[in-house]
Formats: sequence, structure tokens, C-alpha cells
Amino acid sequence: YNEILDENDSWVNPNPDAYLAVNSLAQTFVNTVRGLGGNNQYRNLVVNTYCASGASDMLNPFVIPNDLIPGHLMVEVHNYSPGSFTNILSEDQENSQITWTSDHEKELAAELDILIDYSNNNHIPLIVGEFGANEGIDDVEKGKYAEYMVTYCRQRANISLFYWSN
Repeated sequence: YNEILDENDSWVNPNPDAYLAVNSLAQTFVNTVRGLGGNNQYRNLVVNTYCASGASDMLNPFVIPNDLIPGHLMVEVHNYSPGSFTNILSEDQENSQITWTSDHEKELAAELDILIDYSNNNHIPLIVGEFGANEGIDDVEKGKYAEYMVTYCRQRANISLFYWSN
């Protein structure tokens, strides 16, 4: 499952019941896989927050599923921050910043620190299953962004990442 949204497809301020649904789905997923027997008993499982968001307001209501096998769950989030850099589209360049800057680094570091704290406080590995920048950004600038993201995550918390490209 991936980027689960409520009935209104809300990326922010979802229906509060949506959190309950995501938590229920995560627990059902873990119970189902573990109940299948064989190697499924020890398989590493990945669960997502609401809309796979790493924002505090999406992490806080997320309940890490109970698992009978300790140390085999991971939480996945997606991160496309800072939006003023990553979300540029080729037809919308005049209104967006297309150069990777130290301000972008500060904004991204603050968001990544939230993820690192969440992982540490909950004693659960975290992966960034998607991060990337849209095609309107020069490859050199995307490279600077990706290098910063990977270096920060690997040095600060050993978080694994997957670049999601257009």
C-alpha cells in the first residue's frame, strides 16, 4: 500500500478517521503476513503513515503495529521537500527557485531531523521510499539536492532512501 488518502484525497488535514484506517490497515497487514507461516514469520515488513508523510502531524497519530517478531518492522515515508525546489515543473519555472541553496538545506534538515527523532524515539528503522525533484530542474542542481539528502540521512541516522524520478 502506498500514499493512502481519505475519501476526499486530502494530502493535508485529512478526516481524523483516516488515521484510524491507516493504523488498522497496518496492523491487519502485519497480522496477515505473520499468520501465513513459513518465512513470513520473520519477513521484514514496511508500513506507511497516512499519505506516506513524514510531517509531524502525520507521524504523531501513526501507531506502529504490534508485531510478535521484534526487529522486523520499518516505517516508510516520502519526502519531496523543500517544495520550492523539488516541485518545480518545466512550465512553471519563473515562479520557483531552481538553484539548490543553503536555505533549502536548512529546511530539508529540519524535516529530516523530525524523521530521525521519530525513528530513534520509537526504536524503529525508517526508510524514505520516495524523494526526488521534477524534470524542470537542471540535473546538476538535482544532483546537489540528492547528494545532500543521501549524505544527511546516512551520516545522521543510517536512513535508506529511494530516488523517485519522473
